[in-house]
Amino acid sequence: MIKFPSLEILITAKGIEPMDDNHLYITKEELEEFKQITLTEYGANLTDEQAYEQGSALFRLTDCLIKKAIEKRRCQSGKMV
Repeated sequence: MIKFPSLEILITAKGIEPMDDNHLYITKEELEEFKQITLTEYGANLTDEQAYEQGSALFRLTDCLIKKAIEKRRCQSGKMV
């Protein structure tokens, strides 16, 4: 099984503050789909806890990247956030 570094560790190491999990609601179906994708693509058979941790971290990272891209575009167009 492939050992993945925690995305929490990676985003914290890059100076990005992790976001609170309270706004994330991952359904059982989404969790199972994420587990199937990681198994198919990477050969990693994740537990529910591992899948939730990694999926939540992926959501937070994606959210952060989208917010930074929006902020950058607004600043480039002269509209400060």
